[in-house]
Amino acid sequence: MVDLLVALFLFSMGVWGILLGISTLLLIFGIRFLGVKQPDAFNEIFRQSDIETQSEYTLESEYDASQGGR
Repeated sequence: MVDLLVALFLFSMGVWGILLGISTLLLIFGIRFLGVKQPDAFNEIFRQSDIETQSEYTLESEYDASQGGR
């Protein structure tokens, strides 16, 4: 939503604003189109690494470690 508001705001800034507003809208809808056509690409980019999934780090374990293991 904010990207659309930024694009609308750019349209009010003369010739360069119109060009940048059009390019912003093209990027927004291009990314949306790619996300619909190839959802696996976004899953691959934003997937959690194996190291993060194997670690058992939580705020509670950090608190326990700072309290001497109580």
